[in-house]
Amino acid sequence: MPVTHHVKHPPTPSAGRSPADARSPRRQRPLGSRLLHQLGQASQSTAASTAAALVSVVFLLGALLSPRATPWLTAFEALAAAVTLVMVFALQHTQARQQAALQRKLDEILRVLPGADTRLLHLETAAEDELLAVGQRHDQIRTDALNEHRT
Repeated sequence: MPVTHHVKHPPTPSAGRSPADARSPRRQRPLGSRLLHQLGQASQSTAASTAAALVSVVFLLGALLSPRATPWLTAFEALAAAVTLVMVFALQHTQARQQAALQRKLDEILRVLPGADTRLLHLETAAEDELLAVGQRHDQIRTDALNEHRT
């Protein structure tokens, strides 16, 4: 079984606060961040998928029925490229925020869990060889646990 290192950490800012205090308003994110998050949320809806399909159909019909299809196709290509570019950044921003929040939650669990290997707290910034070593160590722990469960 691997040796674990338990380190005492200072209490978190929310320690000792009542649930009402924990829900108190926080500093708002920048407007751009809020807009990108809302765009990411809106793009997940059925209405957004339906609207994208309708716009595509309208442009396709316009191109097929128009004697001059080139302007329709050029407009559609430009619109599709612009939407794709914006969505790449919106999704990247939203995923990065969610990943950072999840990482902080996992770090907090590791920090307060007795016997936890606190070296894992900064694993995302570890060198590649350290990351591989931890992966191998946890593969062995998983294998040992499965073998114990089978017996």
